[in-house]
Amino acid sequence: MTSKEVGLGFGILGIVFSIWSCYKVKRANDVIDISLEQLSDNIDVDVESLITEKAIERSLDRSVDRKVSEISRSIVRRIEDDIHGQVRGAITTSYTDIKKSVENEVGRQVAKIDIDSLKKDARNDAKKLILEKFEGNLDDILSDFNRNLEQVGKIYGSIANTLNPKN
Repeated sequence: MTSKEVGLGFGILGIVFSIWSCYKVKRANDVIDISLEQLSDNIDVDVESLITEKAIERSLDRSVDRKVSEISRSIVRRIEDDIHGQVRGAITTSYTDIKKSVENEVGRQVAKIDIDSLKKDARNDAKKLILEKFEGNLDDILSDFNRNLEQVGKIYGSIANTLNPKN
């Protein structure tokens, strides 16, 4: 049984309960009307009986109004609970459907990935990062090497000048 069917069942049950309650109240009212008619046929009507009849009628009206309000609130509560249950069920169902759809799409996309191309791209990116990192270091090393080479050149030049005096 789905939550919609359960909700529909509760709704129909509430309507049937409301109709039944109204029927019971009407039957009670009819019994009282019949009793009052029988009573009034046997008794002479005077002002006191009119007042009593009006009081009973008002009391009945209030009682019926209270009972109808009670039943209405009960039906509304049941319907609200049913609607909340249906909404929760729909959200749960939608979440499950969306989750499955996303998982399937991710699986399809992952299957399309070219591993060799991905490895090649990763190697190229790593090479670039390594070159950027060591480029500054290589420039420093080259500067040091050139300075040292100049020093060595000066030393050899000094030795050459000493061995081959131009005088």
